Amino acid sequence: MGENEETKIEKLKTFFEDSITPALAGHGGFAEIVELKGEKLYIRIGGGCQGCAMAQMTVKSGIESAVMKFMPEITEVIDATNHAGGDKPYYAE
Repeated sequence: MGENEETKIEKLKTFFEDSITPALAGHGGFAEIVELKGEKLYIRIGGGCQGCAMAQMTVKSGIESAVMKFMPEITEVIDATNHAGGDKPYYAE
């Protein structure tokens, strides 16, 4: 019998705390889990990542790739962020 959803979410939260958020912190960003629905993981990114022009690439090429390696049963990571509400997206000056 496979892991239940609560166990998967707890493992994913630890993975995000240890691997994903530290990688985003250099740009003042963070990522958090919103919901797990079957094989789809819904996340929200914030800080410097919210509203950043590179957010979609970060989610698909960075976060989704890492999550799928960590937990292969996840088939898609969906960005549920309100990017229009971003206050200070990261940019190089």
